[in-house]
Amino acid sequence: MRAFLAVKINSNIQTELARVQKELQKQIKTAVWVKPANTHLTLAFFENISESQIKFIQKASQSVCPCYSPFDLHLGSLNAFPHLEKAQILYLALAGESKKIAKLTQRLRQNLDRYHLPFDHQPFVPHLTLGRLKRPLNLTRLQIVTRPLVLPVIHLELLESRLSSSSPIYHTLIVFFLHQRI
Repeated sequence: MRAFLAVKINSNIQTELARVQKELQKQIKTAVWVKPANTHLTLAFFENISESQIKFIQKASQSVCPCYSPFDLHLGSLNAFPHLEKAQILYLALAGESKKIAKLTQRLRQNLDRYHLPFDHQPFVPHLTLGRLKRPLNLTRLQIVTRPLVLPVIHLELLESRLSSSSPIYHTLIVFFLHQRI
């Protein structure tokens, strides 16, 4: 099965992503846009895992998440992979406590490696994908202003991803809470 560990976004951020996408669609005609309801911050992507491997993802996550208190990320600027000069994937960067999410992701991935779990080892860049371009474009002059919204990180979710003809369908398998102060 396809799955990933992620931070899901709230409805305020979904609304802002829809607004940003609407602005971008006026200027970019050759893109496939991600549905705001499907947008998330991916920490680890598993292309093909078995049911039996889920328990190891659970163990790896449960040993890391309680070590971190909840924190906030903020919507940042528009950017692209591999870069704005040859944009293929448009995204909004995430700012705020980005060092904290990077450290959490690093520790999580180290634990996943200990269990020999097959995940995508792409370098972690905290972002929310807006769309994928059908061909690379130079978007260095493109400017979009986002509202300074907060993405609270209070838990991670292991999501199953089922591909369909229109868009992926996500189903939450397990929720891993960060350390909650009482």
